[in-house]
Formats: sequence, C-alpha cells, structure tokens
Amino acid sequence: MESFKTLFFFAASSLLLALLPFANAQHQESPFTPGTMDIDTIYLNPDSDGCPLFTTMYYPQKHGFYAPIFFLGGIYDLISTKYYKTFLQDIAKHGYIVFGIDLYPHDENNTDAYGSEMQDDLRPPKTMVESHINQEIENRKMIPNFLEQMKWLEHHVNNRTKSRPIWEKLTLSCQSASCSIILNMVRTYPKYAAAAVFIDPVCFNSKMMKPKKVHTKTLSYVSSKSFNFPFCCVKGFGYKKVYDLMTNIKVRMSVRDFGHCGLMEMSEWSICNRTGICQSGAESQVEEYQQFTAGMMHAFIRWTLFSQVSMRRYVIDQSLMPLALDDLDYVLHPHANTTDDMTKKSHLNSDTSNDLIHDVDLPSYDKRFSVA
Repeated sequence: MESFKTLFFFAASSLLLALLPFANAQHQESPFTPGTMDIDTIYLNPDSDGCPLFTTMYYPQKHGFYAPIFFLGGIYDLISTKYYKTFLQDIAKHGYIVFGIDLYPHDENNTDAYGSEMQDDLRPPKTMVESHINQEIENRKMIPNFLEQMKWLEHHVNNRTKSRPIWEKLTLSCQSASCSIILNMVRTYPKYAAAAVFIDPVCFNSKMMKPKKVHTKTLSYVSSKSFNFPFCCVKGFGYKKVYDLMTNIKVRMSVRDFGHCGLMEMSEWSICNRTGICQSGAESQVEEYQQFTAGMMHAFIRWTLFSQVSMRRYVIDQSLMPLALDDLDYVLHPHANTTDDMTKKSHLNSDTSNDLIHDVDLPSYDKRFSVA
C-alpha cells in the first residue's frame, strides 16, 4: 500500500511538472503584455545613405530573423513617422523590424521641435477636403517611390544589423489617409505583401472600387471617436469599406472611446486634443491604447503569417481583449462555404458585412518590386 502511495505521488508530481511550462506559456502568451525585446534605431537619409526615401528603422538587438513592417504616417505620409515613435517601438519590442517611411525630410534629432513642427504639418479642418482631393490624384504616383525604397532596404539593411528581415512575411501598415496609398499598393500588386494593417483608414479612392482577388491578409482597425466631429474618419470610406474590399483572411474592429491621434507622441496628442483637429480619448489611456494596438498587430501577424493558431483567439474573442470594442467581424476561411460556422462570426453592434468573394483575373504586374 505504501509503495502504491509513493508511486501515485511521483506520478502526480511528474504530471504537474509537465503541465507547469504549458500553464506558464499560456499565461505569458497574451500579446497585449508589452514586448520585452531590447531594440535599437537607425535613421536612413537619401543624402548620406543613398536610399530613395527617409526611413527610421526600429529593430531588435538580438540576432535573429524577424518579420518586417512598413509604416506610413497620416495625411498621405505628410505627418512624419517620428510622431509615432513610441507606438512603432512598442511593435518592434514584440520582435519585429519596423520601418517608418517618410516622403519628406524631418530632423530626427530635434525632438524639442516636435510640437511646433506638428502644428505646421497639421492642416485646419476647412482645408482638409482640398488636401484629400489633391492628394488622391497624386498618391498613385507615389507607389513606385515606396517600392523602390523597399527594394533598397532589402538589399542594404542586412549590412547594418544582426537582425534579419524575413521579406516573405512583409506587412504594410498605415494610419489615416496614407492608407489610400497602401490600398492601391495591395490591389495593384496583390501578391506583394503577406499582410496589411489599416489603422483609422481614410480611403476616398475606395468609392468606386469592387472586391478584387488579393493574397494579403488584412486587419482593418479603427478608433471609434475618429468618426465623431470633425470626422477624421468618414463613413463609407473607412475601415468597413477596406474590409469589404479584401478577399483573403480579414478582420475588422472598432475600439471604443479612443480617437484618431491616439497613436502619436504625447506632445502631438496634446496638440491634436487641444486644437480639436480630431477627437481623442483620455490622456491617461494613451499608453494603454498604443500597447493594445501594437499587441493586436502582433497577434494578427503571428496568427496569419506564422501559423501560430493560439494567437487567433486574441484577435477574434472580445473577452480576451483588455479594451472594449464597438464592432468586430472576421472571415477566417474566405474560400470555404459561407455556411461554415468558422467562416464569419462575432458581430458587435455590426450593421452590415459583405463576405462574397469576387474572383477576378490578377494583374500581369504582380511580381515583387515591379514598378512598371
């Protein structure tokens, strides 16, 4: 009898020890916990480095291979990505190489001038419409510039860091009106990017667009107050429209009680909030919102590009999210029968969704880095 008790004790102990690492892994897996990787920064300048565009690169110090993310700032990339510094660093700390791409020069060392320069960059609401009309005509011309920059980075960054980008897992990301550029890139080169993350998208160019077959997995994400006056996001041209246009795995969500400038540095957030250019959330929650957004991108990329299925629940299950949503919808199996329970579920106050897949002929110019 005594030997049986001893055997049972050792068997139970062995089982607990075997399960403990799994329990810890489950506990530590939440993508909304801030990333812990040490990161460095490199500034790339056309004059000194020979690259086509100004770029800020945030990358893990630890030797390894990481998925690259290209990010464009607001107002068709007129708003410098330096105003998103903390947010982009939050993403990199999860284990990504993040490139903030700028069309125009900015003094990356003069952080004291952020506030005054931000006021120069931002336009009063009255002239925003004119800016959109003019830029929508011009933004398609910018695609070759971005593609050439990406091509340059692919051939040069390996000489700068111990971190190595996995270019086959490229994610394109954007905020506000620059998302019209990313939308054009994804539709023009449907096999170019593995994933795209549209944050508070404003895509007036989407009005006449129809769904078109692309291979890009898509997260279409918005802060709910962006739709409040003065309407920094516009219904019919925003995250739902982008979601409807995509034909691969896709997720859309609206985060409650946060606004359009929530991903910017605190000094720029304060200017945005004080001037009323866009509605914002509470100042005390800006850091939490940035970490949540970075964590959501992390979970989406790990799930869709690295087949880490355990991350999927953090993207599609509201109960696991630290912030509340006003809308959540997704398509997990876009080419499956739409009656499949896993194809599309989970509406949170959602009014409409189009899950029909419209197959069309792919363009002949979908080769990587083709700029013809």
